[in-house]
Amino acid sequence: MSLNDRVCRLDTWAYGRLLGELNSLLLSDPQEVEQVRQTMQKVFDLYNGPFLAKETEMSWILGPRERLRLKLLQVIKRLISFYSKTGRCREVIALYEKALGLDQLAEEYYRGLMQCHAGRGDRAGALAVYSNCRNLLHTTFGMEPSEKTAQLYQAIKADDQERLARICEACRK
Repeated sequence: MSLNDRVCRLDTWAYGRLLGELNSLLLSDPQEVEQVRQTMQKVFDLYNGPFLAKETEMSWILGPRERLRLKLLQVIKRLISFYSKTGRCREVIALYEKALGLDQLAEEYYRGLMQCHAGRGDRAGALAVYSNCRNLLHTTFGMEPSEKTAQLYQAIKADDQERLARICEACRK
């Protein structure tokens, strides 16, 4: 049995089509910033959180739920790269925050957010992001952030201008 997509609309199908459209836009002309923004907003509007989040008894849901989340994280990474190249720091920050909402234990998103805040000259914001990362990792796993994250923190804390100048070119434009 199958469903006819001309008669039935499934959010997961629409989500998949929008992700494909967004990926195509990101691979094509970087001048399509407004079209990227509109399609990105449609994707975010359609993704209302984990797939069938209230269904906890059915283990078959876990695979599709994780695939949908991972696809969104992959697109967010591409969007971060796209917006970084076009010098749109505000959008990059919003995307890192969106990524952290989907995966709050991924240090790479904390580092990216720290870099953007530092690149904009917001040391306090960058240090607050580190503090949130450190507290979450310590509370959840009883561990400290990675060496890479700690080194970035030390550079920001010490106001190492030479290193900070290389951190986030998009945020300096």
